[in-house]
Amino acid sequence: MSGGLGQAARNRLASAKERVPSGAQTLAVNKALGMWVPDLRLVLINETHPALLSADPTTREALLTWVAWHEWGHALIITSASPHDPSEGARLLALAPEGIRERIRRGDYRRREHLQELIAETYALLMRERIQGRPGQPLRLPNEIYVS
Repeated sequence: MSGGLGQAARNRLASAKERVPSGAQTLAVNKALGMWVPDLRLVLINETHPALLSADPTTREALLTWVAWHEWGHALIITSASPHDPSEGARLLALAPEGIRERIRRGDYRRREHLQELIAETYALLMRERIQGRPGQPLRLPNEIYVS
């Protein structure tokens, strides 16, 4: 997609006569692999992202699946009435499995976004486990995160 993911979202929002993000917001997400656009209830995936272009077919499929479930996790968080307190993000992030914790930290998200990212990552993990025939709570996922 030409111009990046942020520009693609901006174009679709403008076409739908919705409020468009600022230029800075657009640039900030241009290099993202995927994103949920709440006003359009749309998941966008950057098919020209270097991680996808350089991946072998099996890795590409796994990455696309993870991105789709992760972004759908965001959709569920944003569109549902949630009792979650964003200030709990840092505490719950410390309890998360190392892979999830490090992926969120490397993403350089603002502290108030940690809980949203943790829920989206956990949702993607749970869906991957289910697809691989292991439904239920993974052993490495603490009860406090699983139940949230």
